[in-house]
Amino acid sequence: MTLKKTIFRIIAATILFSAAACESNDKSNKLLAKVNGEKLYLSDIYFPENLNPEDSIAFLKNMIDSWIIQQLMYSESTSKLTSEQKDDIERKVETARRLLTVAAIEESIISDSSAVAVSEGEINTYYTNNPDEFLLHENIVKVMYLKLRKDQADASQMKTLLQSGKDDDRHQLNEMAKSNALNYYLEDNVWFYFNDILKEIPIQTTNQEDFLKNNKFYELVQDSVVYYVRFNGYLLSESPSPLVLVRDRIISILTAQKKNQLLNDYRNKIYENALKEKKITLYID
Repeated sequence: MTLKKTIFRIIAATILFSAAACESNDKSNKLLAKVNGEKLYLSDIYFPENLNPEDSIAFLKNMIDSWIIQQLMYSESTSKLTSEQKDDIERKVETARRLLTVAAIEESIISDSSAVAVSEGEINTYYTNNPDEFLLHENIVKVMYLKLRKDQADASQMKTLLQSGKDDDRHQLNEMAKSNALNYYLEDNVWFYFNDILKEIPIQTTNQEDFLKNNKFYELVQDSVVYYVRFNGYLLSESPSPLVLVRDRIISILTAQKKNQLLNDYRNKIYENALKEKKITLYID
């Protein structure tokens, strides 16, 4: 290890230790480097958590080296730019500053959660008035199913309970499935995309529409496994989507509309006020 590296490690370790041990001290007095009058302080550097001492030293060195190169490149570039290039940069900086300033006030305006809250009535109204926005792109089903071992002693009883519509039978089936089923789903009012069901249950069909129209209950044996599937409902592609599947999308749409309205109202208000106070002079008809 060179003498220069050794000295740097000692200095870096000392700085890191003092910064960690004396959090109450003002770290801005820990000067790390200076280039053309610009100064880098320890407080300017963010250290990731959980760095060991060796990694912390390497990280600090890399940050100092990067800062020095950045300062040198800035100084070099500034000396070689033409006046036109400098003016162009200043215009871009000013444009960016204005955009960021406006964006900050706009974010403040729309951050009022009560002003952009969406009610259930608004969700239902938008859903009812815009059915073409929420057409299904694939078939969906309400399904209950059991996946059991084919030689399971109570498989036939569980099949019968699945076909039943009684609450007591449903409760009994749930208890049995917890203990004996390889897999199961017994909620009767949840929509699934049929293609997702096919990933779990190896139903072979070349025409989903015909299959769903002709099967209220389906049994499939594959190797040592038997599947019992009960369909409680289906909707075909191009049908209006159930509200539950598009509710979050509607909330996003309505929230965006309300935010835009808030901003438009604010812009119109400051425009009208500026006209009244004669802050605006128009030179066109």
